[in-house]
Amino acid sequence: MRKNLWNKFKEASLKFDNRVAIQYKENGLWGDYSFKSLFRAALAVSQFLSEENITENDTVAISMENRPEWAMIFFAVLSRGAIVVPVNTDLGLEEVRNILLAAECKIAFVGDASVLLEKESFASVPFIKKIISVDADTFKRVLEKTNINVKPNDVDEDHPACILSTSGTTSAPKGIMLSHGNFLANSNSLFRLALMRPKDGMLAVLPLYDAYPLTVTMLLPLFYGGKIIYPGSMSPEEVMTAMREKNPENFVGVPQVFRMFHGRIVEKMNRVPIVFRLLIMAAAEILYGIRKMTGINLSRYLFRKAHLQLGRSMRLFISGGTKLDEKIGRDFFKFGFTFLEGYGLTEASPVLTMNPFKKPKIGSVGLPLPDVELKLINKNRSGAGEIIARGPNIMTGYCIGSKLTRARTKGEWFHTGDIGVIDKDGYVFILGRLKDVIVFDSGLNVYPNEIEQEYLRESPVKEMCIFEECPQKNMELQFLKAAVVPDPVFFEENNGDMKVIKKKLVEKFEKVSRKLSFHKRINYFFVTFSSLPRTRTGKIKRYEVKEKYANRSGYVSIPQIPSK
Repeated sequence: MRKNLWNKFKEASLKFDNRVAIQYKENGLWGDYSFKSLFRAALAVSQFLSEENITENDTVAISMENRPEWAMIFFAVLSRGAIVVPVNTDLGLEEVRNILLAAECKIAFVGDASVLLEKESFASVPFIKKIISVDADTFKRVLEKTNINVKPNDVDEDHPACILSTSGTTSAPKGIMLSHGNFLANSNSLFRLALMRPKDGMLAVLPLYDAYPLTVTMLLPLFYGGKIIYPGSMSPEEVMTAMREKNPENFVGVPQVFRMFHGRIVEKMNRVPIVFRLLIMAAAEILYGIRKMTGINLSRYLFRKAHLQLGRSMRLFISGGTKLDEKIGRDFFKFGFTFLEGYGLTEASPVLTMNPFKKPKIGSVGLPLPDVELKLINKNRSGAGEIIARGPNIMTGYCIGSKLTRARTKGEWFHTGDIGVIDKDGYVFILGRLKDVIVFDSGLNVYPNEIEQEYLRESPVKEMCIFEECPQKNMELQFLKAAVVPDPVFFEENNGDMKVIKKKLVEKFEKVSRKLSFHKRINYFFVTFSSLPRTRTGKIKRYEVKEKYANRSGYVSIPQIPSK
């Protein structure tokens, strides 16, 4: 039996048998699949695909919300030796069409809300044989079949498993080919960190068309005896209801989700009379110190109500996708939660680093995973350099654009395009993207993400994007501008009075600027109430922001001496 994802899933289904593999909420009611019944459903879909002549190297698209059918179809496609093409459910028909055309998909599985069910879909992607809604009776009859007799195509670990499209901040989406071995290596490395224990519940809210949730919230629990919990809706209320009703041990999210959780806890804290609030926070500081020295977590009793709101069994929060504000991470520890940050890219299947459970460092993305090597190249005077990586989780290659592959993959090492530092203990700290670094004529470097965190930490701002203003005629200086989105609560507190809002923001920004070197200070900012454009993992699309806001009128000046 060869080493591949289908055989790994089969092995898990035999080992864990009647243990619950997936719990899901549908129409307000909870249902479940055992490992045994989920594997049987995948076999039924595999037989259907065989009857449709789907075979080795064919491509099949999946475009639907998180639900049990996702795993069934994913493994069924792999059992045929075919390749899965996950598609973002929020894309418009033209964008979906481009992905399906590039990947030459023969069949697409969708939910009832998919744009692919529109009449013009077949005309726009003529070579697709079928578009199948998993909510339709046709698919339900596939799962009901009792006479299943299908022989899987037993591919090896180097065989392609997935083509994932990823959007960069300055370039068009590209296809990334990940193999069976890539996913197997990454999920195994994560399991060896003991972040998820057998029988642990994993509340899965991040969409499975992205490599991060695909590996961490689907493959990891299904391969090692965990339980996936789908809340039925991605609304904050439904997610928190699922936390209380199903008491998962693990929750994987992106910084935007954790900012929301943090905001709700702080909001409730602010309702407590100030004297008691100060006493609680003083006690939290003491207990946090005790926890750092001894590992004993007493804060969970102090903040018992918050723990009950987020599930009494919650053991671990994991954040990835983009950098989280250190204050929020530190506050989660003070509230008695365990909060770990990691780092990766789709090209790495996707996780490269993770903070260890027993020795996390706030602000760091942790240590390299087992079997993953990292090092820095082209380091500057402060020790920051580009992170390069190698290991069995690194992609097969880009399926569109061989030029990009040659440019970024040199020998065994993969060039991530991220700038970071590695401390004496081996912990990695991300400073930003190589292409985002602002280099002044003086030779000084500015890492926008690092500066944004400084301003966001002490200002009533929800979002911020920094970019440089290049010298113009008769100007000798370069300086920084920022597009900022004020916090909605701050906006309401000031009755939407833009004069007052801008004045208060100037005061806050000026206070932060005093702590920074001249070349790191924002000189002008523009206030907008439109959300800043982001990639699907939450990274700001800096090029789009600069293009949209750089030449707007109405910038506000922050009094200070510009950088030289």
